Amino acid sequence: MPLQAFCGPSASCRWVCQAAIDAVLIGLAGVHGRRGGKPTWGPPAHAALRRLIADRTPPKAGR
Repeated sequence: MPLQAFCGPSASCRWVCQAAIDAVLIGLAGVHGRRGGKPTWGPPAHAALRRLIADRTPPKAGR
């Protein structure tokens, strides 16, 4: 899914989304024992993505 589905055109939001996704990938690498992985990065990154998705609900029609 493209980042614009969550962020829209805002460059700062795209940066935040990409940073959270990168942190998820680093956390997964740590869980699987790969070099450079940090297993403690996963849960905060997932929480950040959940907050971003919750904040990006489309506005209601007529507002």
